[in-house]
Amino acid sequence: MRIEITEKGSEAFYREAVSVTAQYRYLIKDHQYRLKDCFKSYRRLLILDGAALALMLFFVVRGKADHLVMLALGLLIAALAIGLAFYFRLESMYRAMLAENRPGALILDEEGVELVRGEGYRVRIGWENVVFVRSFQESLVFFSGGAPGLVITAARRHEDQILSWLRENRPGTEVVRDRT
Repeated sequence: MRIEITEKGSEAFYREAVSVTAQYRYLIKDHQYRLKDCFKSYRRLLILDGAALALMLFFVVRGKADHLVMLALGLLIAALAIGLAFYFRLESMYRAMLAENRPGALILDEEGVELVRGEGYRVRIGWENVVFVRSFQESLVFFSGGAPGLVITAARRHEDQILSWLRENRPGTEVVRDRT
């Protein structure tokens, strides 16, 4: 089966795709894991870290800083730097996905599932490596157990067509429905 992808996904679709990639390990361990918006989570953590950092700086300025406060200040600065790096990495993934404008196709055949975008981009997961397929609010995702972090994401509007094909041709494939 071949599904032509001619239209661009919504912003929510791409945010969800990034969140799935960021939480891949949790989803592989628990197929029912509730997907969180990783952008909101990182923003909250960064705000919390920034507030704690401001509090520590307040102690330093007031002259009430001992060795533990200085250690905590150093750890908070490191945590903030790491958090910002992760957040900007997720943002860059999201922006790259939004900028992608090549037509493509999702191909399901007897060997596996493949996503083709333009001339030079092909990603394939063989059926022996598909751990499960999960539907989320905006997408339907094929999870690979072979290559860590490898997923193939399709727009949810193709869900009925894909699930029908899976029932007929790959009845043993685990399909998990989103709890929302």
